[in-house]
Amino acid sequence: MLIFLNYICQNLSWKFILKSGPLVIFILHMVSVCWSQQTISNYMPDYYTSSILEHNALMNPAWVNESSKASLGSLYKSRTGLLNEVSSMTAYGDLSITPQRAINQSIRAIFQNEKEGPYISSPKFYGNYAIRLPITDDIFLYTGIALGISSLSFTAPSGMGKASVPDGSIGGIFKYKKTEIGTAAYQIFNNSSIVINSSLVFRRYYQFYVQSEKDLSASVSIKGHLFWRPQAMYDLASTTALLCYKEIISAGILYQYRRGTSFLTSFHLNKDNNPIIVNLSYNSLLFNTLSISTGSFEIGLQYRIGK
Repeated sequence: MLIFLNYICQNLSWKFILKSGPLVIFILHMVSVCWSQQTISNYMPDYYTSSILEHNALMNPAWVNESSKASLGSLYKSRTGLLNEVSSMTAYGDLSITPQRAINQSIRAIFQNEKEGPYISSPKFYGNYAIRLPITDDIFLYTGIALGISSLSFTAPSGMGKASVPDGSIGGIFKYKKTEIGTAAYQIFNNSSIVINSSLVFRRYYQFYVQSEKDLSASVSIKGHLFWRPQAMYDLASTTALLCYKEIISAGILYQYRRGTSFLTSFHLNKDNNPIIVNLSYNSLLFNTLSISTGSFEIGLQYRIGK
């Protein structure tokens, strides 16, 4: 399989790749599916750098909405350059069951889809429950679980295939004042299925984060964030620094190990009454060390209802 992959990389011209991008993407995807069966997981979902800004529920199923009675959110990510037909989309909504009590709970619905060109898509749907438990005035424990369906669909004139399996995640967060430590397990059922005569494995993986915020003045604060997801080839790891002004605007920089540098910003509109939050991320190739890689951009929107 490595010989076949090497042959593709050496003999396909860039002119052919640009002309037949979707076909090449599909071929490489199926090669990775076959090869990963011999090593580690063949399916790993996309990662949003914007989740650090306002979309914490996408980092850990234990996250609880403490800032509003309900919220609606969405994220869109698109690659640039050669892989400009590869994109990811997420939409979610949550409701705080007990927003005025020490024990706070959230229920959430999440829909996600990743498209790899015109033929391959990976839709997912989850229901999520999370709860916050106070230990002292400054210490809180959070736990949560998400259950749903994960799918892979291939539709093309030459043939079609689809697989759907039960999926889920579970997580926990320890919070002391403005410092959080979170860990979560995803694709917890280790399910597998067959698509186009190839075995597809949704193997369990883990991710961890630590973040902390410090007030520099009455108007300005700084937030630091570390993220780590062990995976095949090399881990997904990032470090982020954000500067926030009056909870109205945030801006910062994120470095992903070997992948490059991201520039992040978010704006809070109508802050005092049902705020609308817009966030933008540009994931550049600055300090990228991979031989084949592309940049991407992300656009996020969140609407918070009540306080």
